[in-house]
Amino acid sequence: PIAASTNRGRDLIGVQNLIKKHQAVLAEINNHENRVRSVCEAGENMVADGHFAHDEINKRIQNLSEKWQQLKDKALQRKRDLEDSLQAHQYFADANEAESWMKEKEPIVGSQDYGKDEDSAEALLKKHEALMADLDAFGNSVEALKEQAQLCRQQEAPIVDQAGKEFVMALYDYTEKSPREVSMKKNDVLALLNSNNK
Repeated sequence: PIAASTNRGRDLIGVQNLIKKHQAVLAEINNHENRVRSVCEAGENMVADGHFAHDEINKRIQNLSEKWQQLKDKALQRKRDLEDSLQAHQYFADANEAESWMKEKEPIVGSQDYGKDEDSAEALLKKHEALMADLDAFGNSVEALKEQAQLCRQQEAPIVDQAGKEFVMALYDYTEKSPREVSMKKNDVLALLNSNNK
């Protein structure tokens, strides 16, 4: 159950904590590898020696090996899911920070104050030039966000209907954190919106 959990964290700190917990689970699994292997080898030796319960022992070895592999596969998938979640939450945090920065600069850009005299106009001009330099530098941050978004792995390809609308299925529950987001339940089907599809 722990290795197969679908909890991906509600926020950046939450997913970071889940990753730490999962690292402990992976370490525990890794520590038990030799024990499982030695149990299987002991069973194989018993079968090779012609033990009277060799059929049952073979079944148990096979069952143990299959369950062990399933556990490792689930743990690996969980690790990937948490890494994907971390990547997405990091992007959201960075994007929120960028939005906050832009909102902070909006009043300066939208100001109708052009100065009452030459000195105040010159001071405003210098302030505006500094803002323009900040905007140029911030362009790199926006570009980095764009690249970060491109790196987020899309787990399922969208389904396209006959009208060309794209749909995706929610892989897990999500509760909106801001008015610009949408809450969804696992397996909800959502239409993707773009400039051609509103």
